[in-house]
Amino acid sequence: MSEQKRRMVSREDFITAWETSTSKEEVAKKLGMKETSVSTRASQLRTKYHLPLKQFARKSGGGGGGRKITLEETVAMLARVRGVPVETIMEEMDSCKSE
Repeated sequence: MSEQKRRMVSREDFITAWETSTSKEEVAKKLGMKETSVSTRASQLRTKYHLPLKQFARKSGGGGGGRKITLEETVAMLARVRGVPVETIMEEMDSCKSE
């Protein structure tokens, strides 16, 4: 029985792939991950950090290791990938918390 190794992807690489892709499938291909793992990781970033990662359309019918990254670093990454000020991301996070 062969054992498949888990692919370790940095938070920055994940956020970059997510924000520059058009589907979860594309993210999974870019990062060499399973589509279900990609969905789980995005959900965790949204829930744990209230990151406003973009949403992909649902299909009809149908975690990473390494250095610990602070919330501030994560927000800065998302802002850099989107090309917006950190304050814009913080405002989006605040509006998500109040919903």
